[in-house]
Amino acid sequence: MTERATINQVVQIAPEATHGSEPTTRGANIRLRSIRLTPQPQFEAEGYRGMGQKFLTGASVRREWMQWAIEGQPDYNELIYLLASILGTPTPTQQGATAAYKSDFTPDNDAEDTVTSLFIQHGDENEALEALYNLVTELSLTFNRSGIEVGGSIIGQRLTDDVELDITEIDTLIIENATGGTFVLTVNGQTTANIVYNATADAVQTALETLSNIAPGDVSCSGGPCNTADVLIEFTGDLARQNITITIDDALLTGDGSEQGTITETRQGGVATELEDAPIEPPHVSIYLDTTGAGIGVTQLTRVLSAEFNLSDRFAPGWFLNRSVNSWACAVESEPAATLALRLMADDTGMDLLDNAREGDKRFIRIECIGPLIESTYYYTLQFDLCGEITEVDEPGDEDAIYAIGYTFSLCYDPTWAKALDVDLINKIATL
Repeated sequence: MTERATINQVVQIAPEATHGSEPTTRGANIRLRSIRLTPQPQFEAEGYRGMGQKFLTGASVRREWMQWAIEGQPDYNELIYLLASILGTPTPTQQGATAAYKSDFTPDNDAEDTVTSLFIQHGDENEALEALYNLVTELSLTFNRSGIEVGGSIIGQRLTDDVELDITEIDTLIIENATGGTFVLTVNGQTTANIVYNATADAVQTALETLSNIAPGDVSCSGGPCNTADVLIEFTGDLARQNITITIDDALLTGDGSEQGTITETRQGGVATELEDAPIEPPHVSIYLDTTGAGIGVTQLTRVLSAEFNLSDRFAPGWFLNRSVNSWACAVESEPAATLALRLMADDTGMDLLDNAREGDKRFIRIECIGPLIESTYYYTLQFDLCGEITEVDEPGDEDAIYAIGYTFSLCYDPTWAKALDVDLINKIATL
């Protein structure tokens, strides 16, 4: 029996091209090292009993889904996936001819946003679980000189357990317009015996397993037969986590002259990549407060003790009476709660915000984080711009020997600025 140690559990993710479908081209190929996603399986069942019975007759399963707790150190590179899942899918734009790319996130005020769902795996080399259609429903970022933290929550469809973290290679075999003849496959230098043109997936698998470099359990074939449907060839077992070289020789196929066989790499095998470390650190942060969207980022607040951005209630799952779906079927946007809490020294600047609260004035706030140089004049950057009105005032009091006061801004749409929130991120991620 192999034991499982907590320290060995890892998280791997990948954007889904289609909500609820595993990314066949890449798998969960990004391993998170700064942001932690803790699995929290959710299961609802209701006990029932007949009259006159002391104990339950049984329990009826109602709903099952996945939840992930977000925590840890935010990172300029890793954060893009959380922002894409809660704010909207960006199109990274290269900055000059450098390795720096800028992504913009601006949620729409009165139309549906296109967001990115995530495929998530969690576990170790012995045991792992995975879930599809994961969306960030709550995201918080807390800034102070003691540290910067990311938090929040993700919902996903029901988990699947007993999976492997390996990114197994998948190749697609296609035989077109053949009415007879044979073909051969060569895998990492070893060539099969002749395979009939209309072979079943099982026959292709058997031919591959006769090779000296492929043992039973190292390959799995599905689909087919070859001449009527694609055959998917997945390399598993000892060949998992490897980039396989596989080719086809179709010279012996017969037909009308247009017959051919092709092998296409659907997913390259290998291990999940780890993004370059780029932590967002307290010395990177400055905060600005201005009176217009056009003037945002001009007036710096020099005595801010802490700032906490929180966006929650972003999506709600749709549960339907449909036995072909074993979890929630879709997610829809709900009414979000979006706030920014600032705690400042209770000096003239800090106390003057009381007048803004009384008068209901909108304020435009920028949280700007500028990290290390990427290339040329482009730095790792995270910039939160938002419009808000003060909806809560905390009583003045001690904050690490500083007499401080706190304000909570609720995000508001400003028609002149034409948005409520705009987030810019510059990092090394060229594409999701």
